[in-house]
Amino acid sequence: MSYRRLRITADNPAWHDAFFAHVAEVFPGIDFRRWGALGGWDAGYDVLALAEADRVVASIGRTRMTLVVEGQETGGYQLGAVATRGSRRGQGMARRLMQEVLAEADREACPVFLFANPTVLDFYPRFGFQRMVQSRFGVDAAIMPAAGRARAFNSGDARERRRLAELCGRAAPTGRRFGARAYYSILLWHICNRPLAAHWLDAEEALIVTGCEADRLILHDVVAPRAFDLATVLPAVAAAATRSVEFAFEPGAWWPGARPLGGDDALLFVRGLGTPPAAPFRFPDLAQT
Repeated sequence: MSYRRLRITADNPAWHDAFFAHVAEVFPGIDFRRWGALGGWDAGYDVLALAEADRVVASIGRTRMTLVVEGQETGGYQLGAVATRGSRRGQGMARRLMQEVLAEADREACPVFLFANPTVLDFYPRFGFQRMVQSRFGVDAAIMPAAGRARAFNSGDARERRRLAELCGRAAPTGRRFGARAYYSILLWHICNRPLAAHWLDAEEALIVTGCEADRLILHDVVAPRAFDLATVLPAVAAAATRSVEFAFEPGAWWPGARPLGGDDALLFVRGLGTPPAAPFRFPDLAQT
């Protein structure tokens, strides 16, 4: 059977719903619809897909990234939504799409990376990807919630989304060894789809995204044009008393005393990066697709 090959971009929304339905079928619980409705699909994201009639049957999403590797900015691609409908697996569709994506990246001499799920760990090394192990970072820090909390980010407000997009465009990189900057589209997806708390810190011209597990505050991201003293603002975003802080990114610029806590369980695969970043590192959680 022959399939129609598609490149779905922000400019041809006629196929967006078909792609969203495809992802939801292959990965139950993953929803792109709200992100799409809020304008998250921008010019930096496209999807290579195979379709049967009006249904997408295989896909690879690709996000153009501004990466930071050992302190130097470089362009690259992050892949996600590598998905084939169950009834169409075993026909080489994912291999065909992956070969096309990588051929384009090779012509641009761009690194490519992705975060895999545990069921396909043997797939990516066939295409030259190498597994890289990240670290978790944390610090002991007793924090009591302040009486007045910082103002919450409202993703449903177009003005606030524009403000965040503008801030992301000029924010300092998140991470030095293997990090990223200007990833508004991905950040918006996480805020729309995960139980995260995002708050504005107006005095610091920043947005901070947090979570909480037991007595541990998790800092998922800090979007700001420059570093500032996190210890002084955390009471305004803490929902409960905490005894420690964990960072979902490399925290050197924000909390130099933070220490590695051991390996992270994210399954990171990288191709074409050249010299791997020095350990320990962690690619920012909210820049992952």
